[in-house]
Amino acid sequence: MDLEKKQETVVTKGKEWAVGFGQSDFYKNLSPDLKMNALGIIENYILLMFNNYDRLPGKWTQKDTVNVVSKDFPSKVADYEDYYEDVVPVLTTFFNYLTAENLIKNGDTLLRGLEKADEELAKERKDFAANTLKEEKKASPNKKVEKVSPKVAEKPEKEVSEISTEKVENKDTNTTNSWEKPARPQQKVVNGKRQPIHVTKIGRNDPCPCGSGKKYKKCHGR
Repeated sequence: MDLEKKQETVVTKGKEWAVGFGQSDFYKNLSPDLKMNALGIIENYILLMFNNYDRLPGKWTQKDTVNVVSKDFPSKVADYEDYYEDVVPVLTTFFNYLTAENLIKNGDTLLRGLEKADEELAKERKDFAANTLKEEKKASPNKKVEKVSPKVAEKPEKEVSEISTEKVENKDTNTTNSWEKPARPQQKVVNGKRQPIHVTKIGRNDPCPCGSGKKYKKCHGR
Protein backbone atom coordinates (compact mmCIF):
# COMPACT_ATOMS: atom_id res chain seq x y z
CA MET A 1 0.00 0.00 0.00
CA ASP A 2 1.49 3.33 -1.05
CA LEU A 3 1.69 6.35 1.22
CA GLU A 4 -1.29 8.13 -0.31
CA LYS A 5 -3.47 5.07 0.14
CA LYS A 6 -2.33 4.69 3.73
CA GLN A 7 -3.15 8.30 4.49
CA GLU A 8 -6.61 7.87 3.01
CA THR A 9 -7.19 4.75 5.13
CA VAL A 10 -6.09 6.54 8.28
CA VAL A 11 -8.40 9.48 7.66
CA THR A 12 -11.40 7.41 6.54
CA LYS A 13 -11.23 4.67 9.16
CA GLY A 14 -10.13 6.99 11.91
CA LYS A 15 -13.07 9.32 11.28
CA GLU A 16 -15.48 6.40 11.08
CA TRP A 17 -14.30 4.97 14.39
CA ALA A 18 -14.28 8.34 16.14
CA VAL A 19 -17.83 9.18 14.99
CA GLY A 20 -19.09 5.74 16.02
CA PHE A 21 -17.49 6.16 19.44
CA GLY A 22 -19.09 9.58 19.82
CA GLN A 23 -22.53 8.07 19.29
CA SER A 24 -22.01 5.13 21.66
CA ASP A 25 -22.95 4.62 25.28
CA PHE A 26 -19.23 4.41 26.06
CA TYR A 27 -18.88 8.05 25.12
CA LYS A 28 -22.15 9.09 26.80
CA ASN A 29 -20.97 7.61 30.10
CA LEU A 30 -17.85 9.76 30.15
CA SER A 31 -17.72 12.74 32.49
CA PRO A 32 -18.37 16.17 30.93
CA ASP A 33 -14.67 17.05 31.21
CA LEU A 34 -13.60 13.88 29.41
CA LYS A 35 -16.23 14.36 26.70
CA MET A 36 -14.79 17.79 25.98
CA ASN A 37 -11.38 16.35 25.02
CA ALA A 38 -12.27 12.80 23.97
CA LEU A 39 -12.55 13.16 20.18
CA GLY A 40 -9.42 15.32 19.99
CA ILE A 41 -7.43 12.74 21.98
CA ILE A 42 -8.61 9.91 19.73
CA GLU A 43 -7.75 11.85 16.58
CA ASN A 44 -4.25 12.64 17.89
CA TYR A 45 -3.67 9.02 18.93
CA ILE A 46 -4.60 7.76 15.43
CA LEU A 47 -2.39 10.35 13.70
CA LEU A 48 0.59 9.84 16.04
CA MET A 49 0.40 6.08 15.50
CA PHE A 50 0.57 6.56 11.75
CA ASN A 51 3.01 9.47 11.50
CA ASN A 52 5.50 8.18 14.08
CA TYR A 53 5.20 4.40 13.79
CA ASP A 54 3.47 3.80 10.44
CA ARG A 55 0.58 2.07 12.19
CA LEU A 56 -2.85 1.97 10.52
CA PRO A 57 -6.06 1.69 12.56
CA GLY A 58 -6.46 -1.94 13.62
CA LYS A 59 -2.67 -2.50 13.45
CA TRP A 60 -1.78 -0.75 16.65
CA THR A 61 0.62 -2.50 19.06
CA GLN A 62 1.19 -2.39 22.81
CA LYS A 63 4.78 -1.11 22.45
CA ASP A 64 3.82 1.75 20.15
CA THR A 65 0.85 2.62 22.35
CA VAL A 66 3.20 2.95 25.33
CA ASN A 67 5.47 5.25 23.32
CA VAL A 68 2.62 7.37 21.99
CA VAL A 69 1.05 7.86 25.43
CA SER A 70 4.19 8.23 27.54
CA LYS A 71 6.43 10.13 25.09
CA ASP A 72 4.64 11.54 22.04
CA PHE A 73 1.54 12.90 23.72
CA PRO A 74 3.47 14.72 26.50
CA SER A 75 5.67 16.51 23.96
CA LYS A 76 2.66 17.39 21.80
CA VAL A 77 0.46 18.77 24.58
CA ALA A 78 3.11 19.80 27.14
CA ASP A 79 1.36 23.10 27.83
CA TYR A 80 -2.05 21.51 28.37
CA GLU A 81 -1.70 19.38 31.49
CA ASP A 82 -5.45 19.02 32.05
CA TYR A 83 -5.86 17.77 28.49
CA TYR A 84 -3.02 15.29 28.83
CA GLU A 85 -4.39 13.84 32.08
CA ASP A 86 -7.49 12.77 30.12
CA VAL A 87 -5.50 10.69 27.59
CA VAL A 88 -5.40 7.35 29.46
CA PRO A 89 -9.06 7.31 30.63
CA VAL A 90 -10.32 8.37 27.18
CA LEU A 91 -8.24 5.80 25.27
CA THR A 92 -9.22 3.10 27.78
CA THR A 93 -12.88 3.76 27.02
CA PHE A 94 -12.17 4.00 23.27
CA PHE A 95 -10.36 0.63 23.20
CA ASN A 96 -13.22 -0.97 25.14
CA TYR A 97 -15.65 0.40 22.54
CA LEU A 98 -13.56 -0.93 19.62
CA THR A 99 -13.30 -4.35 21.30
CA ALA A 100 -17.04 -4.47 21.96
CA GLU A 101 -17.71 -3.62 18.29
CA ASN A 102 -15.15 -6.21 17.08
CA LEU A 103 -13.16 -3.51 15.32
CA ILE A 104 -9.88 -4.59 16.93
CA LYS A 105 -8.65 -7.99 18.12
CA ASN A 106 -5.96 -6.91 20.56
CA GLY A 107 -7.95 -4.61 22.84
CA ASP A 108 -6.66 -6.28 26.02
CA THR A 109 -3.07 -5.89 24.83
CA LEU A 110 -3.58 -2.21 24.11
CA LEU A 111 -5.17 -1.73 27.54
CA ARG A 112 -2.09 -3.27 29.17
CA GLY A 113 -0.03 -0.82 27.13
CA LEU A 114 -2.01 2.05 28.63
CA GLU A 115 -1.33 0.68 32.12
CA LYS A 116 2.40 0.50 31.43
CA ALA A 117 2.40 3.99 29.97
CA ASP A 118 0.59 5.29 33.07
CA GLU A 119 3.15 3.61 35.34
CA GLU A 120 6.04 5.12 33.37
CA LEU A 121 4.44 8.55 33.54
CA ALA A 122 3.91 8.23 37.30
CA LYS A 123 7.59 7.37 37.73
CA GLU A 124 8.63 10.25 35.47
CA ARG A 125 6.48 12.68 37.45
CA LYS A 126 8.02 11.45 40.70
CA ASP A 127 11.56 11.71 39.34
CA PHE A 128 10.83 15.13 37.88
CA ALA A 129 9.46 16.38 41.20
CA ALA A 130 12.51 15.00 43.06
CA ASN A 131 14.95 16.57 40.58
CA THR A 132 13.13 19.88 40.70
CA LEU A 133 13.30 19.91 44.50
CA LYS A 134 17.00 19.02 44.35
CA GLU A 135 17.73 21.84 41.93
CA GLU A 136 15.78 24.30 44.08
CA LYS A 137 17.80 23.29 47.13
CA LYS A 138 21.01 23.77 45.16
CA ALA A 139 19.93 27.18 43.99
CA SER A 140 18.69 28.29 47.42
CA PRO A 141 20.20 26.06 50.14
CA ASN A 142 18.42 26.22 53.46
CA LYS A 143 20.70 28.02 55.84
CA LYS A 144 20.42 27.55 59.56
CA VAL A 145 18.73 30.56 60.96
CA GLU A 146 20.59 31.84 63.96
CA LYS A 147 19.10 34.14 66.50
CA VAL A 148 20.69 37.50 66.07
CA SER A 149 20.70 39.93 68.96
CA PRO A 150 19.63 43.38 67.91
CA LYS A 151 22.67 45.56 67.40
CA VAL A 152 22.82 48.47 69.80
CA ALA A 153 23.62 51.58 67.87
CA GLU A 154 26.64 53.37 69.12
CA LYS A 155 25.94 56.76 70.57
CA PRO A 156 27.13 59.28 67.99
CA GLU A 157 29.78 61.74 69.00
CA LYS A 158 28.30 65.03 70.03
CA GLU A 159 28.96 68.12 68.09
CA VAL A 160 31.23 70.77 69.57
CA SER A 161 28.33 73.15 70.07
CA GLU A 162 26.56 70.55 72.22
CA ILE A 163 29.59 69.80 74.35
CA SER A 164 30.12 73.49 75.14
CA THR A 165 26.76 73.70 76.91
CA GLU A 166 27.44 70.89 79.36
CA LYS A 167 28.83 71.27 82.85
CA VAL A 168 32.36 69.91 83.00
CA GLU A 169 34.23 69.10 86.20
CA ASN A 170 37.20 71.33 86.75
CA LYS A 171 40.37 69.27 86.84
CA ASP A 172 42.00 71.68 89.31
CA THR A 173 39.29 71.38 91.98
CA ASN A 174 36.86 68.75 93.10
CA THR A 175 33.86 71.01 93.55
CA THR A 176 34.13 73.98 91.21
CA ASN A 177 32.21 73.58 87.97
CA SER A 178 33.64 75.46 85.04
CA TRP A 179 30.19 76.86 84.30
CA GLU A 180 29.67 78.31 87.79
CA LYS A 181 30.73 81.95 88.10
CA PRO A 182 33.74 82.64 90.42
CA ALA A 183 32.86 83.65 93.98
CA ARG A 184 32.50 87.39 94.55
CA PRO A 185 35.66 88.85 96.31
CA GLN A 186 35.06 89.47 100.01
CA GLN A 187 35.72 92.97 101.38
CA LYS A 188 38.36 92.95 104.18
CA VAL A 189 37.80 94.82 107.50
CA VAL A 190 40.88 96.21 109.35
CA ASN A 191 40.50 98.01 112.77
CA GLY A 192 36.79 98.27 112.15
CA LYS A 193 37.27 99.89 108.78
CA ARG A 194 36.34 98.37 105.47
CA GLN A 195 39.28 98.16 103.11
CA PRO A 196 38.91 98.87 99.41
CA ILE A 197 38.58 95.86 97.13
CA HIS A 198 41.33 95.52 94.60
CA VAL A 199 40.15 93.58 91.60
CA THR A 200 42.57 92.60 88.91
CA LYS A 201 41.24 93.75 85.57
CA ILE A 202 40.88 90.94 83.09
CA GLY A 203 41.28 91.64 79.39
CA ARG A 204 38.65 90.23 77.08
CA ASN A 205 41.25 88.17 75.26
CA ASP A 206 42.85 86.93 78.50
CA PRO A 207 42.21 83.36 79.71
CA CYS A 208 39.06 83.13 81.78
CA PRO A 209 39.91 82.82 85.52
CA CYS A 210 37.44 79.94 85.85
CA GLY A 211 40.05 77.63 84.38
CA SER A 212 38.05 76.56 81.35
CA GLY A 213 40.94 77.42 79.04
CA LYS A 214 38.76 79.72 76.96
CA LYS A 215 39.16 83.42 76.40
CA TYR A 216 37.34 85.54 78.91
CA LYS A 217 35.16 87.17 76.24
CA LYS A 218 33.90 83.75 75.16
CA CYS A 219 33.35 82.49 78.66
CA HIS A 220 32.33 84.51 81.73
CA GLY A 221 33.03 87.78 80.02
CA ARG A 222 29.94 87.55 77.82
